[in-house]
Amino acid sequence: MDKIRVDAAIIGAGILGGQLADLLKTRHPSWEIALFDGEGQVGEHSSGRNSGVLHSSLYYPYQSNKHLLCLEGQELWYEMGPALNIPTKKLGKYVLSSSPDQDLALEQLYEQATRNQVKNLRWIDQHEKQKLSKEIQISSSFYCPQTGIVDVSEALTRFRDIAESKGVFLQLGKKIISLERSGELFSIEFEDYILETNQLFNCAGLGSVTLRKKLGLNDFEDYWIKGHYLYTNQTLSIPSLIYPVPPKDLKGLGVHSTYDFQGRLKFGPDTHITKELNY
Repeated sequence: MDKIRVDAAIIGAGILGGQLADLLKTRHPSWEIALFDGEGQVGEHSSGRNSGVLHSSLYYPYQSNKHLLCLEGQELWYEMGPALNIPTKKLGKYVLSSSPDQDLALEQLYEQATRNQVKNLRWIDQHEKQKLSKEIQISSSFYCPQTGIVDVSEALTRFRDIAESKGVFLQLGKKIISLERSGELFSIEFEDYILETNQLFNCAGLGSVTLRKKLGLNDFEDYWIKGHYLYTNQTLSIPSLIYPVPPKDLKGLGVHSTYDFQGRLKFGPDTHITKELNY
């Protein structure tokens, strides 16, 4: 079987893998870089099936990775989107309690968001509340203007095209048969050839834990949450996203309303623990 040697290999051609390929090629133009995905199209799993919301770090513990990376990542998207012709849009976000018994939880969330240094938070006034209450069951609410959306499909296409234009070796529909490490060398066997590299990046998303286990790294287990979205032909007069007080377990952020770049309104996701990959 033929063997191919590259300087770096990236498994997973979603948002993370595509961006990483671009970053590595920019920093190391002479490197031979290979980007692989097991599906025939980029972003067939986590990257292509999320809401596309650019979150503002309202929810997460202070100084946690989620807190810090959420803040940094949002700003990067707003800078990177226009530069790469990837549509982004600040829509703002209302977080609301639907009954008085949720007001305390909403106040605690506001305090958490303030501590997390989320920009320009504000409680809505009575006039705004009356306007919202025409379409929403609301007790109290605050507004986060920084929250927005990104066109995920366009982002995936752009990162794929950029990587290829810079000479990244992109292979789709490539299932890994075996993965081994000998010293500093990784050996990845596909159906028709073996790829060798000293640097392997695991960007496999839902398959990342399985990929680790191929190397004998058994310290993580899969924990999959499945969600459903519902599109509607109805419209709201409110152009912003609308979120409830999140569930206490924070398995999800609660069913909320979002828009896509065609202006369609959707609600979701709900949350279901699952052990099978079935769309």
